Amino acid sequence: MIKPKLVASEESKRAAARLVAYANRNTDEETDLDYRRRNLDADETAMLALNLEQMLARVYEQPYTKLQTMDVAPIVGDVDADAESFAWEEIDHAGEADFISDDALGDDLKSVEIKGAKQTRAILTAGVAVNYTLADIRRAARSGRPLKEHKLAVAKVAFERLVDRVAAVGDTKHGITYGLANWATGTGANQVRSEVATTADWTTGSVSAAGMLQDLLDFVANYSNQSEGAFVPDTLALPLYLRLRLAHTMFTDGRPESVLERFMRVNGIVRRVVDLNRLSNVGSASDTSRAVLMETSPANFGVVVPQPFTIRPPQEVGLGVRILAVGRIAGFVIFQPLSLRYLTALPNS
Repeated sequence: MIKPKLVASEESKRAAARLVAYANRNTDEETDLDYRRRNLDADETAMLALNLEQMLARVYEQPYTKLQTMDVAPIVGDVDADAESFAWEEIDHAGEADFISDDALGDDLKSVEIKGAKQTRAILTAGVAVNYTLADIRRAARSGRPLKEHKLAVAKVAFERLVDRVAAVGDTKHGITYGLANWATGTGANQVRSEVATTADWTTGSVSAAGMLQDLLDFVANYSNQSEGAFVPDTLALPLYLRLRLAHTMFTDGRPESVLERFMRVNGIVRRVVDLNRLSNVGSASDTSRAVLMETSPANFGVVVPQPFTIRPPQEVGLGVRILAVGRIAGFVIFQPLSLRYLTALPNS
């Protein structure tokens, strides 16, 4: 397929014009015989504008390997990018339908109640800067070659790594206490249910195929029982070394398959196992790694990113140019706590 010709946007043209004007401010007199040699004309300005646009397009179109947490947690994007905070309500329900007397006129009906707990999270601005020298700008404009976009590509990766880290474990310094890997556990509001694995069965030197499989099958069964079938887990996430342990530990009962293969064959619900290394060593003590079972849906949980990675027009700074890339994030949030469940006390190595 032939791609349409890229045309510089008006914003890029204005940005390039400002840069060129800035780059040309190296003489007091336009009558200077050396002026044309050292300054950029209108055609070169237009070329720089197109170069800037092409550079930004390549950065946005470049395919990157999705980071682990972002491969699991959906993006919640329907939030005002300029809001100072984000509020959501965790929903639970209580009450069941029952038989009633035909003569009671409905006054013995049981009620169905919805329980909700409002949660609020600040929306924070994050960013990264890329610098170019005046020499970089002149060379790009005169040669017809675009400014090297690899700096902005690295900036995009750096921003996404920040989003991924905050989504996984939060950022207590900035008021984001929890993430997908370390949410508070318990049976109260805003807590994820959890259960303890048989640590010895998972530890190097004493691994037990039958024990690990039973832990996983109980994990799935308890998830379903706790949520009363309201949620159906489709994904199991755990650190890479533990997934490999499941894949490399073989049954010796006459059927040549690993723990992972047998689990996927017999569990009846889970269809995807993914790596999430942020689940390793969640606490400060030994055996604090965990696995998480989940029904992945933006209705259940997600990462709030009101404004994704956005490249701003270039700015003149000192003897060079700075391009700011910013975004706004609020971290990982849970709308339905019963849609996730932890398996804890797994070995840290």
